[in-house]
Amino acid sequence: MSNSKSRDKGVRAEYAIRDLLREATALDWERVPGSGGFGASHNLKGDVYLPQSTGKMSKWCIEVKHYKEEQFTSNILKTANTKTQFEKWLDQTEREAEEMNADPMLVFKKDRGQWYIAVPTEFRLAEEMRMLVPHAEVYLSETQYKYVVADFKAFLTIDKITEYLVK
Repeated sequence: MSNSKSRDKGVRAEYAIRDLLREATALDWERVPGSGGFGASHNLKGDVYLPQSTGKMSKWCIEVKHYKEEQFTSNILKTANTKTQFEKWLDQTEREAEEMNADPMLVFKKDRGQWYIAVPTEFRLAEEMRMLVPHAEVYLSETQYKYVVADFKAFLTIDKITEYLVK
């Protein structure tokens, strides 16, 4: 896939997550314009955020990924220094969240698949996810958090979801 098509797919994915968050929370979530170009100059990281005009602030740095090929097993049997694409996404999410003084959240899907959310197990939201939605726990390495992974649309049905997402 050309870079232009890949970029367009990423933009569509970011808008899709923005729309799902808007529907679930009744807040005007936005896509970070330019996916980093605007964000870098305005201290925004991630892909979806709450603008100041909402009077609210997201607790999370939300990174969105939409991919074509399986990303969980790539490089899994290679040397310890080689990371899967999924681990690279989590690295990016963790790094950007730290830069924003926010918590890391990855939302991802494979072509023609469903949306998933990955949240570090150490956060209160992960505890709610464990109790309220079907999930898996993923431990990748000693240098990364352990993550709870769940269906994103099921996650959005958690009672009082806005309280978990917004400061």
